[in-house]
Amino acid sequence: MANVNKAFGLRPLAKLGSNYNSDGDTQYKIASNTATAIFQGDTVTFGVSGGVSTGFIVKHTPAAPNILGVFLGCQYTDPTSKKPVWRNYYPGSIVADDIVAFVVDDPNALFLVQASGIAGAAAIGQNANLVQTAAGNTTTGVSGLELNTGSLGAASDLNVKVVGVTTDPSNSDLTAAYADLIVVINEHLYRGPTAGVS
Repeated sequence: MANVNKAFGLRPLAKLGSNYNSDGDTQYKIASNTATAIFQGDTVTFGVSGGVSTGFIVKHTPAAPNILGVFLGCQYTDPTSKKPVWRNYYPGSIVADDIVAFVVDDPNALFLVQASGIAGAAAIGQNANLVQTAAGNTTTGVSGLELNTGSLGAASDLNVKVVGVTTDPSNSDLTAAYADLIVVINEHLYRGPTAGVS
């Protein structure tokens, strides 16, 4: 049966193991006038200047290490209307000193992500990189990030680890393209000794 092809980035699902899942997020700052848009479901990390973390989050580049977490949305004071704004994506180039991003940053959080091609049953237990297959949608605010099935393998320096497949019958066929896979972030910034820079 064909799976529904509709990329949505990484969507929070549960927690690894039998831990309590609060669906909690942490607030981080986005620097004023950051140019690159960040969509709901995009991975994020800390920006870097001169090899040192800036303390502000930026959109994570697929295939790079040190993922901080998954972006859910942001709030800020609109520079024109001076009114508070909440959006499920950051549109880029907002001049405001109070841009707050909401990020699922738990290293044990599980996420759903659409496969870019046929994953196959052997994908479960393997690592993979993420890939930007479509631009984020400025109408829905949702990411176009997917799991790159061409990168599936045992290498430890890949972004995520596949731990299962969705129970949704419309997107659970591993023999067809675009199955929704359950993943945990493999290269999490808070999992290991590496400093928080990319």
